[in-house]
Amino acid sequence: MTTGLAAVCGMAIALAGGSIPAQAGSSGAGRAAVAEASQQAADGRPAFTIRPGLQSPPLPLPGWSGQLHPDYGFEIHAGVTGARARHSINPGYSTGDFIYSPTLYPGSHSCIELYDNYHDGLELWVWDQCDVTGGLHKLTDIDSTFRSKYAPNSAYDFQIVKTNAATNEWMASVYNVTTSTWDVLYTTHGNRGGDTFGWAIFEAYTGYNPVTTVGDYCTKSRGHVWKASGIKVQISGSWVDLGPSNSHWRGLNTPDDAYGCPSVTAVRDAANGYTVTNPTLSCEVTYSASGWSGGFTANITLKNTGPAPVNKWTLNWDFAGNQTITSTWNGITTQTGQHVAINNESYNAIINPGATVNFGFQAGYTGTNTNPTNFTLTNGSPCT
Repeated sequence: MTTGLAAVCGMAIALAGGSIPAQAGSSGAGRAAVAEASQQAADGRPAFTIRPGLQSPPLPLPGWSGQLHPDYGFEIHAGVTGARARHSINPGYSTGDFIYSPTLYPGSHSCIELYDNYHDGLELWVWDQCDVTGGLHKLTDIDSTFRSKYAPNSAYDFQIVKTNAATNEWMASVYNVTTSTWDVLYTTHGNRGGDTFGWAIFEAYTGYNPVTTVGDYCTKSRGHVWKASGIKVQISGSWVDLGPSNSHWRGLNTPDDAYGCPSVTAVRDAANGYTVTNPTLSCEVTYSASGWSGGFTANITLKNTGPAPVNKWTLNWDFAGNQTITSTWNGITTQTGQHVAINNESYNAIINPGATVNFGFQAGYTGTNTNPTNFTLTNGSPCT
């Protein structure tokens, strides 16, 4: 859905025929000056090539317009010389959009940002902020071999540490559970201007529909959880838990913040951890139509049969014929061909557990008017 996706907050880098959005805080010379470079992946596979970045618009798609870059998590204050965390992984999940989660960047002019990338698979990426060919400099498949060494329980520990203050050298390492040692992943040094703050966040780059506000990653990530725990920072040579004295939380304040996926929740688990969830929603639809030659009205009742409130909903279905909606009440309709999406109005956005909302429409047709049955809610969750 989002082939040719370009970053909205920085340069997009052409890699293997696609485009890679730059990450959070990606303005300035550190990411704008992208030159050609080749690197060898850690698992010994053939080298990949990073080519000069170009700012490019998303491909036009019917009913879709623009892009969004939501992120939720912690902002790390200046003055640290390292950061570490435990990150969960979702093997087997991929999306046409880009999800960088979790992402860790210590700030304080660190050279290295490290994150899991979900796009056409799951990879561990190292972004070099200091090299003259700044950008993506190393990637490693998070495959069965990686998981056996570093993530046997679907989570792994890593750290980014300043190792030489004089040259601003930084090192990224991953904890090997089979040897109980930190394996060096990448080392670099140089000048890093720009950001003094850092981040430990979930972030996504998604194309979006300005009416439905639902991106590709929203439906494909249904039922998935991203978790960062045990986040620590190094200050004056000592590791301390992330907390109010060295960070602040920037999570979801309202459902409007969940750009590209209204069903997403971002919860601060503790002073130094967070969980982002895109839950499978549970719903029930009652569809009742009455008509005349060439036209009909339909009344719909949508019930939340799940355990949590649904906020900002979209009900989707496909007509079997050429039915065309001409007016709607208690909802906002977008129709593209046979596909229909009805969004909430501001006054009926919340559906509490066990509660219902009622809305409907008038439409015209020729031929046969068959009632739809394939209803899905917001992130593709099927309704009964």
